[in-house]
Amino acid sequence: MFYNLGDIKEAVRIALDENRVSDNLMDIDTLSLDEIICSKIEEAVNDIHSRAPIYMLEPGNISDDEVMFAESIAWEKEEGKGPGWTILPNDFHRLIGFKMSDWERPVYSAILPDDPLYALQKSRFAGVRGNTQKPVCAIVMRSVGRVLEFFSCAEGEGVYVDMAVYLPVSKIKEEGINICERCYKSVVYKVAGLAAVNMGMVDKANALFEISNGLLK
Repeated sequence: MFYNLGDIKEAVRIALDENRVSDNLMDIDTLSLDEIICSKIEEAVNDIHSRAPIYMLEPGNISDDEVMFAESIAWEKEEGKGPGWTILPNDFHRLIGFKMSDWERPVYSAILPDDPLYALQKSRFAGVRGNTQKPVCAIVMRSVGRVLEFFSCAEGEGVYVDMAVYLPVSKIKEEGINICERCYKSVVYKVAGLAAVNMGMVDKANALFEISNGLLK
């Protein structure tokens, strides 16, 4: 959902006031405080989006941020069998869901190469690798850039990407920013906490961060 910067700044000021930070704002003029708040918004949004439970990022809450990818795939073995991979967009931030046509269920989160589960995907024993019943996705770097590897497919011809949705990096544009609706309140308190840190109020900031984290449930 697209939120106007003016509305976000007002909500952050209310959060700061609720946590008795307002007394410390007397020495900071309105313009300076607005600049501090605006400078923290992108950081806060992307941090909250990266840590929020997947149900808070459902397509119904993503709105314009729901983006498809995986227009083309490459295979590690013979066409349409075993593991494959697809190049991730430059603005990729988080996987929402990925499913190949012969999988029994989608994958909603991707592992990284340092995850012990990733090493198992290279095992010569098929039983420990990802399969159509228990698929696995991993985000890794290749010479072409960041890619999403998937393990694995069983069918031959006719296998295709059935679902591929990601959440892009959120950036301020046109005096606003896209935020998943269920994450909005958590973002507001995160911005307030970052602003409090910037003003040297560490204890107040920690209290605001605690509220923000508590809203990610």
